[in-house]
Amino acid sequence: MGLMLSVCHAERPSTDKGKNAMAHRVRSIGITRIEPNCRCVYDSDSIDEMIWSIRREGQINPIKIWFIGGCFRILDGEKRWRAFKKMGIGEIKAIIDEEMDE
Repeated sequence: MGLMLSVCHAERPSTDKGKNAMAHRVRSIGITRIEPNCRCVYDSDSIDEMIWSIRREGQINPIKIWFIGGCFRILDGEKRWRAFKKMGIGEIKAIIDEEMDE
């Protein structure tokens, strides 16, 4: 569960300048630029419940991703990503964790 970090960390203002200050900014990323982490398995009902929630309330929390091997990889929020993909929505709010490269 070490990779399943709370998105609340991203909302805390950074006092650092430079890389750390940029590491937790929310951005819109194209769904097709993001790859699943291939460890999570969700049943169809679970994804459908997430779709219902997103349609009702919108995307409350951004997913958390990092860049590796020429693409973005999901750290947290794969169910949200799968719901967006199933709904045919082209972009999702994401936090790019640039500190994973260190």
